Amino acid sequence: MFKRTSASGVTIVMRLIKEMFTIVVAASIIGFGINLFNHHGFLLVGGRDLKYKKIVPISSFEAKIKYDAGIALFIDAREKSEYDDARITGAINIPPFSQFGPDAADEPSGGNRDGAGADTSPDPGTGVDVSFMSRPVEIIIYCERSSCGASEMVGRRLIDRGYVRNIYIIDKGFPEWKSLGYPVERGE
Repeated sequence: MFKRTSASGVTIVMRLIKEMFTIVVAASIIGFGINLFNHHGFLLVGGRDLKYKKIVPISSFEAKIKYDAGIALFIDAREKSEYDDARITGAINIPPFSQFGPDAADEPSGGNRDGAGADTSPDPGTGVDVSFMSRPVEIIIYCERSSCGASEMVGRRLIDRGYVRNIYIIDKGFPEWKSLGYPVERGE
């Protein structure tokens, strides 16, 4: 019933295995190459960082659409002096190193889809009010430029406090918003 495999059959199987191995290696090299050179790439992250995948970069144009629709709260992640100088109209100021209550690492908080259950208590020292976290509002954070990192820090802290919806970060920050002639207010 079964025929003995000839030497040519073994050669074909070995050739197929080599070809499959070559394809897997080539695909891996191409994937890592794309990740290395592509701005957005394919992120290789651990489970701890997955919760921060809700921080999404958007353009000033996309942020303006949300601004015009009145569906977003803008957070200025720059220092208070910069915020006092000029800011997106209606934005609140939460600098990255401000204290606004216990972090999730100290007191884990739950949260449902709309953010209820998030720790929204203001910090007694600074009084930063984060009650917006309990409302179904989209959050858009910006700082001075795309690589300042303050927006990301504030976004991570809000997620750690229990905010469960997406958080948007204006990709090129306040300077682009201002240069496009979008609404800006000055002074206190």
